Formats: sequence, structure tokens, C-alpha cells
Amino acid sequence: MAYKQLRVSRFSMIAFTLASSFSLVHAQGLSNSLNVETSWIGNSFGGANAPSGLYQVHVPDDIDTIYVDSAGNVYTNTTYDEAGETQAVFDPNGNLVAGPSDQGYNENGYAITANDNFIYYVNGGKVFASAAPKAGGSYDLAQSRSGSLVQTDVRGLAATDGTLYVSDNTNGQILIYSINQDGTLASNPASFSLSYPRGLALGSDGSLWIVEANDNSSSGAQVVHYDGSGNNLGDVINFDGSVALTGIAVDTSHMQSPDDLVLISDNGQDQDIKIYDVGNLTGSPTGYNSFGNVGGVYSNTKGQIAALKFKGLTGVGVDGSGNIYVSQNGGRDSVNNLDGNAFGAELEKYSPSGNQQWSRLGLEFVTRAGFDPGDDGQDVYDTWHHFNLNWQNNTPGSEWSYTGFTLDRFEFPSDSRLSAPNYTTWVRRINGNRILFTTGQYAGYLNIYKTNVDGDIATDSSTSYPAQGYYAIYPDANGGIWEAGTAQPSEYIIYTPSTGLDGNGNPTYGSTQSFNRPAPFSGSDGIIRRAQYDAGSDTLYLAGWNSSYPQPGPIGDDGPGQIYTAYPGWLANNGNVSPAWTIISEQDTSNYDWPESFSVAEKPDGTEGYLFLTFSGIHKIQVFSVIDGSAVGTITADPSLVGPSIQTSEGPSSGAIGNVDMPYGIDAFRRSNGEYVILNEEDNQAKNLLFRWVP
Repeated sequence: MAYKQLRVSRFSMIAFTLASSFSLVHAQGLSNSLNVETSWIGNSFGGANAPSGLYQVHVPDDIDTIYVDSAGNVYTNTTYDEAGETQAVFDPNGNLVAGPSDQGYNENGYAITANDNFIYYVNGGKVFASAAPKAGGSYDLAQSRSGSLVQTDVRGLAATDGTLYVSDNTNGQILIYSINQDGTLASNPASFSLSYPRGLALGSDGSLWIVEANDNSSSGAQVVHYDGSGNNLGDVINFDGSVALTGIAVDTSHMQSPDDLVLISDNGQDQDIKIYDVGNLTGSPTGYNSFGNVGGVYSNTKGQIAALKFKGLTGVGVDGSGNIYVSQNGGRDSVNNLDGNAFGAELEKYSPSGNQQWSRLGLEFVTRAGFDPGDDGQDVYDTWHHFNLNWQNNTPGSEWSYTGFTLDRFEFPSDSRLSAPNYTTWVRRINGNRILFTTGQYAGYLNIYKTNVDGDIATDSSTSYPAQGYYAIYPDANGGIWEAGTAQPSEYIIYTPSTGLDGNGNPTYGSTQSFNRPAPFSGSDGIIRRAQYDAGSDTLYLAGWNSSYPQPGPIGDDGPGQIYTAYPGWLANNGNVSPAWTIISEQDTSNYDWPESFSVAEKPDGTEGYLFLTFSGIHKIQVFSVIDGSAVGTITADPSLVGPSIQTSEGPSSGAIGNVDMPYGIDAFRRSNGEYVILNEEDNQAKNLLFRWVP
């Protein structure tokens, strides 16, 4: 009852608030810990409960290559993982059993291999060795890491117990090293010349199958065959320019054929694995078998996720039983650029007959997904991925399923998502049609996409919204666009109303309206950094700085500010509204503990609603009532499920929840049953946090 009374005053007393003082709330000491359910989306693992020897448990945000040993252990490498899990080892059941405890930001993660005793991998342009896993155990790769063994542009590795083969792309040669007992390499390796060497794989007879491909040529790659001493055996598999050859493996199990089988991962338009029988081969094979749906995720219903519908293949491997493993990262605009990163990582295991055994996903990196308001938050989209949430599931991490990949780089090669850094997604319904609005890590622009263009594919709307450079930019529930901030003319708040859709489903817009900045941002010292407008209650929410609460040096220009205000009746009164309340947030720059983003969710009749304020380094969400700005409490993630919130001068600790480091890193939504659900950026372990709260 109190909510209704307060809410009535919010509108009927606007004339009074214009002339009187407003409510000022100092957000210090929100000690009331709210009872929430902690969950997550986008990663197969929550990030906590690492087994002995491991510091973190998550699927990395990218996989550039894999190697699979005969037992079915999968070794992965990538150029970058926010938490430093640039190398990882998964056991035959898909459990993570090894990874480094230190942050290893690579310059080149295109090669990894192993023998019975050691793992060899590229990190930062250098080859290192770590102890190989032992059955049933887990361990830290950093603990046994050697010093640098090879320093060159390495694109492929293959190993026996006594020999390491290295693709030296810089000098156009294959290096052949003898392996010492401690895993180090003997000096003065043998070598043989080969232009543009890439991936390596060993046959059952010890011979080498080598990918030869020029990154700067579109004429196609080839696979050549040499013996272990570097003698050319004359066998060649040729590919035309439509094949983007990204990985190679040899099936020596002889489960499917009495001969060796060469497997090639093709990241071109076929999006499949090409399998060649090379038994008694002289010259070139005459044909191949395809593993996976030809066309990958774009076959049948486009964008629909299903087994054998690959997307962005980066590697392939085979174990001693003939099981096939495929790594993917969604692909990029160029067949030569394998760095998917924000597109996410996928690792799958299939039986020889094509039955999926397991799938491991690490889909989120500097991304914040958004709820679809048109179906009570059941569907969630980030810039590239479509998730479905089953709210009946209560086990943490079980609500989500990965249902769609919305980018088609082949049919729409100019899609702006291939070139622009789109990391934040808002889902809006305009005339019932689902429209995606996205912006980058530092905001400044909006890109607009139509969904379900063909299957689950989205594509650029013809509606153009130019980059203005505003940190405060926001699409409201009706598709109207709000801007404010540091770009000129910074003295204005700018609103561009939505007028619906044109005949092709593109949003249309009316004339821009400008408003003077209100108090407490109205002076020459006032800066607005965030804006959100609730169309149902006609309330504009702003955040920023002024001379009383100036921007501290450690907080960059993308920081939201320390002042948070609400202006009910904004459009009805043409912006001539004083704030109904003002919150002064806490901040501790010495401990990386300052606000980064906020999101507002309200009950449709305006009798209830909350502002959720998420912090940058120390991962927490402070909650305030939008009725009067009063503090409600604090949401923190359950560390036993998703890892602790531990911040250092170098960023989050290994295994910890990552920073919120984007202007709109949180999305809150009120479901029809009164439950508030919140998505929060967590790029350290390649996921989004999901919170469920009933007031």
C-alpha cells in the first residue's frame, strides 16, 4: 500500500518537486545482503569448485587449435583468454583437468601437441613445455612450465616421445628437434624447407602431413606428405580458394578404415570436416567424405544450433577409438583471421558414427546479453548468440540452452558485427517485431539489427544511427533513442522517438528533441555519463558528475559518475522536471570499487521498481527503490557457484569473477510473476552472471 501512495506522489506532486528540495540518499553501507539465486549463462562451467591443482574451471572464451591424444585427452590453445586459460586440457569425458594459474596473454596460440610425458605449446610467440596429465588427476600447467624452447612464428607442432616437429613460418621450414629426458629440446635441430608451413599431424608410420598455406593468398592451400626425416613422399591434397583450412589430424585408429585417414577442418562455406583415405596413395586423393552438415550452422534452419552444425571451425582431432573432436569460435569476416574471441568457443566430441558425446561452451567475452521483453524474458540475445531460458529449472547454470547463432558472414559479408565491436545488447519489441540494439565497450553509437531474417539469422537494419561519441546512449522500450554525454553539444539531452517500422521491418524515427541538462548536472561542471528512460512511467534516469562530486583520476571517462537521479514525467513536462531523488554512490578508487553500470526494472503499473547499480572491480550490485531512491540492499554472487570476487592491481585473480568494464554491463527485467532477473557481464570466465530475486 505504501508503494502505491508513494507512486501517486511521484506524478501528482511534480509541480511541488520543481520548487522544493529532493530526496538525497548517500549510498553508504548497504549491509543488507539480499536473498538471491545465483546462476549463469554462456559457459558449460560456473567457474568455482576447481579440483585440486586447478585455479579455475571454465571453457576459455576462444579456441584457436586443438590436439587430441590416443586416450581422448583434448589439448586446446588460444591467443587470449581473459582469465589466462590460454591453454587447457579436457579429459575424454569433457572435464577440465589442466590449465595455467597465471595470466598468459598470447601473441600466437595456433599450435599445441603432446607426447606421453610433455605438452608443447605456443605462448607469446615462444614454444614452452609442461608436464603431461596423469590419468585421473588435475594440475597447473604453470607449475611445470619450462623456459622458452623455440622463438619464431610457430604455426604447427607434432611430437613423438623422442622428437618435436615445429612449423617455422618465419623462415619457411620445418624444424626437427630431439627431446631431452627433461622435456627440453636439443640444440642444432635438423630442418627442411617448406613455404608457409602450418598445422602438422603424424601418421601411423611416423610420417608428417603438413598444411601449407599462404595467409595473403586466396589461391587455396594444400596438404603435403613427408617422412619423419624430411623427405618428400610426393602425396598432395589440393584445395581451391573456397576451402579455409584451419586444422589437420590423422586418424590412426583404423576403426573406420584399414588405412590412415587425414581429417581437415574447413572454415569456408562448407563448414565441415573433410576426411581423406590416404592408404596406398600416390599423388592426390580423388575424393573425400564429409563429416558434419555441409553448410554447418547455415544448413537446414539457418542459425539453429544442433549437433553436426559447425560454425567457425578452428581445429579437429581424433582419438585412438576413432572419436572425432571439433573446435570452433564462430568464425570471422576473413577466412585467414581465426581470432573469434567475442564470438565464443565451442568444443565438441562425436562418436565415429556422428553421435554427439558432449559439448563444451565458452560463449561470452566482454558481452552483456539482454532479455526479450516480448516473451517474459524467456529468450535472451547477445550480439551473436540466442539463448532460451527455462525458468522452471532451479539448479544453478541449468536455466539456459544455446539455441541460435545469429550471424551469417557468408550471406551478409558486410554485417557490421564483423567489424564493429558490438558487446552490449538490448532486445526491444517494435510493433511486435524483435529488434536488437547493440553498442561497444565504450558505447558512443548504436547498431540496429532485425531478427529472424532467415531462420535465426539477424542482419543490419537499413536504419542508420551515426556514432556521436556519447557514453550515455540508450534505446527505450519503444525503440526511442536517448543520448547525453561528452560529445558536442554536451549541454543537451537528445531524444529521437521511434515511429514504428517501415515495410521492410526497419525501425523508423521522428524528429530529434533536445533538452537542457537538469540539476544537478546543469552547471558548466555537470557531466552526464549514463541515461535510461522508462517509457511506462515517463521517467528519465541519469548518472554523472559535478563539482561537488567530481570524477576521480583513476576512473576513466567511461565511468558512470557518482550521482544518480530520477526525473518522473520527463516528456510530459518537456524536461522541466527536478529530480525526485538523488543517490550519491559509494566509491573506493584504491580498491577498484566504483560503480560502472545501472539498469532499471519496474512494474507496469508503476507501483514498484528498482535501480540495480553494478560495480566495476569488486563484483556487487546495489539495489535502490525507484519510488524514493531508498537503499534496499546488496546482491553478491555465490562464490561456491561462480567463483569469488577478488580484485588485484592487475585485474581479477585467477578463478575470480571478472570486472564489469562496459557502460551498460547489466540488464534487469521484471517477469510477470514478480521475479526480477538480472544479467551481468563476467568476462573473466567467459559467461554472464544471472541473478534471480523476489523482493
